[in-house]
Amino acid sequence: MKQQHIQHLYLRVGFGISISELDNLKSDSKSNIITSIFSKSKVVNLLQLDLSELNPIKSKNPKVLKKEMGEAAFQKLRQKGRQKVKDLNHAWIDRLSEPTSILREKMTLFWANIFVCRDNNIFHIQHYNNTLRRHALGDFRNFVKAIAKEASMSKYLNNKQNVKKRPNENFARELMELSLIHI
Repeated sequence: MKQQHIQHLYLRVGFGISISELDNLKSDSKSNIITSIFSKSKVVNLLQLDLSELNPIKSKNPKVLKKEMGEAAFQKLRQKGRQKVKDLNHAWIDRLSEPTSILREKMTLFWANIFVCRDNNIFHIQHYNNTLRRHALGDFRNFVKAIAKEASMSKYLNNKQNVKKRPNENFARELMELSLIHI
């Protein structure tokens, strides 16, 4: 396979290729290179930050927790949570720059830009990111079902407003827009 074709392939499935990796792959066949990319991306390596110091946030209502801890301690805990969100983002950027499972990570990033949501809860964000990662290369139907059950997505699309006679249609509308893009 020609050098320019290998570079192009690695820019499409990842974010490029190092010169040393490129030199190693020059003599390999197209089939072997592509098989290698897919086999490396079969492994799902979840991002797991140590969130043990934030367990009180996970298990209690924020209003109750704030009352129990006091304002200053509660704010300090929330600040730690915000820092963990930044840490998760940095860990993901580091992961995107690694040559292992590049296709899975690129597709995780792709799906994060399709199924967009925002959340301040680090537990929910980490779980959401790992759901994207788990399903990035799998069955789309299972993927959509998993995303629909995510706490971050439910909060982002105001699914608490769902009632039997008047369903919130935000998620359905987003899915329809997504499917129209692909028609």
